[in-house]
Amino acid sequence: MKKIVLFALAGLFFTGCSQDLFEFVDRNTNAPVVAPPRLACFKAEREIDVSWDADEAADEYLLYRDTDPLGLFNHLCYRGGKLQYKDSGLESDTRYYYKLAKRKAERIFDKSACVLGVANDIRRDQYEPNDTPETAAEFYNVIDANIYYYRDSHGNELEDVDWYWVKIEPMRSITIHIWFNDSTNLKPNDIYFTEISGAHNTVLSGDDQITIYNYENKACVRYFRIGINKSNFDAVGGKMGTYQISFEETNPN
Repeated sequence: MKKIVLFALAGLFFTGCSQDLFEFVDRNTNAPVVAPPRLACFKAEREIDVSWDADEAADEYLLYRDTDPLGLFNHLCYRGGKLQYKDSGLESDTRYYYKLAKRKAERIFDKSACVLGVANDIRRDQYEPNDTPETAAEFYNVIDANIYYYRDSHGNELEDVDWYWVKIEPMRSITIHIWFNDSTNLKPNDIYFTEISGAHNTVLSGDDQITIYNYENKACVRYFRIGINKSNFDAVGGKMGTYQISFEETNPN
């Protein structure tokens, strides 16, 4: 009788602990996932925000930085259990590359692929994020904003595009003008406009303007995008600069 009771108790013990036991074994047999970190640039001057996902198989995260995507990545920015790091005090208009490694017990696993970030004295404008039609900012009167594009010879890119929407009254058109601050890095032919319909894709030149029409008998909303003309840059090109846009309403021809 005692043996039966002992076996019953043992069965209850292992049944109750089996889930915890399996989770323990699973956690200790799985290797951490090798994945690059995420970067957020231009939120603050000369600073890059780095973050990554939690990994239950990792005991610690190690973040490395280099200025060369093919470098050794010996500079350890951060080591610990947090999921984000602010890399501050960086050089303006300089490319930085980051890799993430993970430690489990006594083993440090391989570093991830690198990701590109850029630090700058210019901060993101107040209309961000507006890099998709769904997050487009309303275009009203005058807007001061900035835009950037960077790439290197290894195919890494960092790009900002600005989407806006504007309401046009029936049988009217608007002419959008763009100006550049004298101190900005941008020139007129560095920028292009694209209407969401794809009807216009014009590199700005001359008077730096584009006209959008509404031939309908009711008001309509039009979306347009401002981006960097990538063909102006070589394999290691890139710029960040500020611009101002305004519009005037006219009768379509």
